[in-house]
Amino acid sequence: MAQTLIKTKLNLIPLKYKSCAVVVGKTGVGKSVLIGGLCRSNENFRNTVVHGDVTFCLIDSPGIDTLRQTPENWNLLRNALTAKCINTIFVIIKYDFSLERMLEDFNEIRRLMGKFSTRFVVMVSHWDAAQEPNEDFRKICSSFENICSNVIFYSMDSPKNDLAGLMYGCICHMSRDKLTISDEEFSKWKEQY
Repeated sequence: MAQTLIKTKLNLIPLKYKSCAVVVGKTGVGKSVLIGGLCRSNENFRNTVVHGDVTFCLIDSPGIDTLRQTPENWNLLRNALTAKCINTIFVIIKYDFSLERMLEDFNEIRRLMGKFSTRFVVMVSHWDAAQEPNEDFRKICSSFENICSNVIFYSMDSPKNDLAGLMYGCICHMSRDKLTISDEEFSKWKEQY
């Protein structure tokens, strides 16, 4: 069983409302597999995670790399970010031996939706591929030190309850807000990407 790690473990605070997070990343990083493994519902777009006495919502989004080839995915991404009040945006980055490639993948997402970067929590998937996990953990945490609020490391066989707890810990420490993307901003996103 792969270990699930987090840069900064946070206390779980029961919220009086059902919190919500959006999951973003490139195709193939494991967004849908993560959501499917954590959720008791399968609503495709909006899914519920139950962790002890708390529940939270995860919203799936299209792969960032599909936006150029599939124009309708732009609207799906916009809806994922703005349809409900959001606490957190989980940015899934697939573990790679090259830290530079991981940072490139993250920066592609940050360039696109940097307006919301204070809500970013990076999740490093495929953590079981790390050859030197202690050293990689330190380097990755250091690299993301000032550009996101936390970093979670997991594999597909990580204990789902542990992973849900770490995610909820991040969610419950962020305020819930209605994110907005004006038509003008949305047009710029599409032009710049």
